[in-house]
Amino acid sequence: DSARDRFRIRRAGVPAKEFSVDVVVPAGESRIVRVANRQNADSADTLVLSGDDHDFDNRAFQTLPLPRRQSVVYYSDDAEGNVEQVRFFLERAFPESELQRVTVLTQDSTAPPISPANNELALVVVAMPLPQEHCRALREYATRGGHIVFLLRDDDATATLQQILDRTDVAVSEADVDGYAMLSEIDFSHRAFQAFDNPKYSDFTQVRFWRHRELTFEASDNVRVLAKFEAGAPALVEFALGKGTLLAFGSGWDPEDTQFALSTKFVPFVNALLEATDLRAESAERLIVGDAVSVTPVGNEARVHLPDESEIALVTGAAEFSGTAIPGPYRVAGSSGELRFAVNLEASESETSPLDVSELASRGVIVGRDGPTDAGDETLADARQRQMRAQELESRQDGWRWLIVAATLILLVETWLGGRLASKTVSS
Repeated sequence: DSARDRFRIRRAGVPAKEFSVDVVVPAGESRIVRVANRQNADSADTLVLSGDDHDFDNRAFQTLPLPRRQSVVYYSDDAEGNVEQVRFFLERAFPESELQRVTVLTQDSTAPPISPANNELALVVVAMPLPQEHCRALREYATRGGHIVFLLRDDDATATLQQILDRTDVAVSEADVDGYAMLSEIDFSHRAFQAFDNPKYSDFTQVRFWRHRELTFEASDNVRVLAKFEAGAPALVEFALGKGTLLAFGSGWDPEDTQFALSTKFVPFVNALLEATDLRAESAERLIVGDAVSVTPVGNEARVHLPDESEIALVTGAAEFSGTAIPGPYRVAGSSGELRFAVNLEASESETSPLDVSELASRGVIVGRDGPTDAGDETLADARQRQMRAQELESRQDGWRWLIVAATLILLVETWLGGRLASKTVSS
């Protein structure tokens, strides 16, 4: 607890009037304070507290997300601007902001295969049959950590799906739909549906499917059904591929198949899929001194820039960095990208109130004091009294020892004298 109750919180390096807040916090209480964000700020920012007597913990560090350019590859032969096809909706599903710029690239099977190592490729949506070389590239892309959405527009998707997954047990067939179908048994714990995990947003009854396909496969540990149609057929299935995934959607997104792309669920759904490859998720976690940070997303040849402006080269293939000994902003740059994060002191470091003497004594700390001041100190005083009595008893025992020694010496002298007198009498 501070002895004062008036404080100021400001952002370092900017005009105090624009980015500072005065706050009154009585002793023993806490307040949540909002400080305005800076426009066009650097990647690192520092909040400074003034008015506190202890300066060592008056700075809080944070890293601001870097603008991220991402691309989405959409495999289809959709015409540009056709409001009856998926391309029209997909190109408008990713709003541009200061932190995100997404480009949708539409290409067909005649285009060159994707580069599996492309760090900016955040998502691939497949809505047409593809030749073998494209399937191999997509499989490697997913194995490296990429994410694929496969739209089952028709039953011709079977061969392409089998090649990407490298399994022959999957098959696609046209489903018999009576009127329309709806989604059921949605797994809201999955990242694609987490935004709807609230009674206000979890109603999918307005998303209707006029047509859909049935996907059959053998159950295994790397397959997860995320949603079903009312009749029980899988509507969304996640296949694990190395570090990445393939999501098989049981229909197309075209309006002739479903209302999904026209609904309010579509934009949050596809944007949630991008977050899986976002490096900023690492820096969102609050880190404290000594925490280890995963550096695998930045690739090889990584170098760490420390808060004191020194630099460390990481060993090739290092999975994490554990040298977070200094509070402040860190930057890790590698062959595949850049990662920024901030390290702060543990919150318990700010607890500067003195510990109770009895707690110190219980932890083995020898504490000296003139006399007891509370009930907790009485135990310590009793122990001191016992020690004094033991010392007094020991001193008394020492006195008896000297008396015994003196008596023994007297007896020895008397015995010696008696012997001499007896010998003189015999001689006479």
